[in-house]
Amino acid sequence: MLIVSALRSRRIASLLAAPVLRATGAAIAAVAAMPAVSAAATAPTPSNALAATMASSATNAANPTNAANVPSASPGANPVWRGGPFVFQSAGTPLAELLRDFGAHHGIPTVVSARVDDRFIGTLPPGAAQTTLDALSERYRLSWYFNGQTLNIYKASEATRRVVPLRYAPPDDLLAHLRGAGVLHARHCVARAIPATRALEIAGVPACIDTVTMLARYVERDAREQQESEETIKIFPLKFATADDTRYFYRGQEVVVPGVVSVLKDLILGAGPLVATAASASVDGSEADSAAAVATAARAGTPRFSADPRRNAVIVRERRRNLPIYGDLIAQLDVRPRLVDISVAIIDVNASDIAELGVDLSGSARLGGFGSVALNGPTQEGESGTFTTVIGDTNRFMLNLNALERNSKARVLSRPSIVTLDNMQAVLDRSVTFYTKVAGEKVAKLESVTTGSLLRVTPRLVPGEEKGREQVMLTLNIEDGGEARTERASRSEVPSIRNSSIATHATLQAGQSLLLGGFVQDAQHEHERKIPLLGDLPFIGRLFSSTSHRNDSVMRLFLIKAEPAAGLPGA
Repeated sequence: MLIVSALRSRRIASLLAAPVLRATGAAIAAVAAMPAVSAAATAPTPSNALAATMASSATNAANPTNAANVPSASPGANPVWRGGPFVFQSAGTPLAELLRDFGAHHGIPTVVSARVDDRFIGTLPPGAAQTTLDALSERYRLSWYFNGQTLNIYKASEATRRVVPLRYAPPDDLLAHLRGAGVLHARHCVARAIPATRALEIAGVPACIDTVTMLARYVERDAREQQESEETIKIFPLKFATADDTRYFYRGQEVVVPGVVSVLKDLILGAGPLVATAASASVDGSEADSAAAVATAARAGTPRFSADPRRNAVIVRERRRNLPIYGDLIAQLDVRPRLVDISVAIIDVNASDIAELGVDLSGSARLGGFGSVALNGPTQEGESGTFTTVIGDTNRFMLNLNALERNSKARVLSRPSIVTLDNMQAVLDRSVTFYTKVAGEKVAKLESVTTGSLLRVTPRLVPGEEKGREQVMLTLNIEDGGEARTERASRSEVPSIRNSSIATHATLQAGQSLLLGGFVQDAQHEHERKIPLLGDLPFIGRLFSSTSHRNDSVMRLFLIKAEPAAGLPGA
């Protein structure tokens, strides 16, 4: 038995933090098996007040106890007390010093709150350590918590509450782990689950709050890592973009415009450039290579993308932690497109009358105040060089063209108009197909040759020089062809085709048009004159009619106008 009479108690400064744990179920349970903390750092200094006698000194001498072997217990549970009974007599010792001496005697580091400012007057009778601690707690309204290493003592008024939100770990599961590991205490550290808000409510002294909060955060972190590592499937519906590829055909070629799924696959797998490609069949086993790349990626754990054409949605199979990345990327790709209105006029003008439009074949000219023209010289017989110009006053140009058309000096072959998306290629095709028989040794088959006017234009809206006004940048590819009616071609069964092409870029402001062309071709005109009624008589009608043939040189022009589509959704 230890009897201490002191006016001034010994001081022990000991604040040992619990080690960081990985708060799985096993980790929480491991708190109970924490290694003992050395009490040497908190060994009491001799009191210089009254002499202290140790009734248990003989026992301690026979069975020396290493101060480093502090007993361990589960957090929240009652401490494992060591040493003999503790007897204390004082006439005004600070209660905090008494509690620290009490803990040091039993080999447990003790931390006392600064708000415990009472003084102890009287005698502590010998008895069980737990009984003594409970008696002091009731007498001085104290509350304590043992975290497995340190005994923390507070005023009962310091007890508080805290709500710990949980996003990944179920509150009931976390509460079961805490109870199973003995972290909670029936009186000084309690917790309950709040399923409606996925949260855990903790009530107790600050040491209890800190310990349970720390373990809850580690459990939450492990649950988050486990869930984020799991593969999941999510559907991203699209509003404006197309999930699957868009395909269209012209003149035997297939054009593929990549959809969002192809863009994501190319981004992850590096399958190729994200541009529209024209192909009619796979070349050099490219489809097999693509399939092999997808299979390799699947084995490597890379994401998988699929398109749902029915819902126009992107289906992503990926780890949960990476899904927000693809969600942000898909949202940036799925934007409302702008619309561009494109109109084209294909015009044939007599080469001898082209000057009436303001065009001078000798070099360059001003188009009556609505544009300038740059000409190349003739390339070969029957052809002139090409030119390109921007017309500022389209209405005035059309008035001059209409005047020529009324005098049969010009003819508008077609005036197609189309609305397309910003930065999306549009195709306008006016063609004719010739069929010819190709005979072999045993078989014969028909081969087709297509020719005519083909216009491929890709508009792109760009900011104009003036604020608030936009310009249209055009990428143009024009192919113009037809049957070459020559003496040699007339003797051959195989048609001769003459093709011309133009590739250019231009930027148009509002109200401007692009005029380009300059190809000259021979046109044969047959004109019949006859006397009404008499010219229709059989046999003798030829006497009252005549037929004339005329060969003219015709210049093919293309007048292109592009501007943002006004009054349409997305314009």
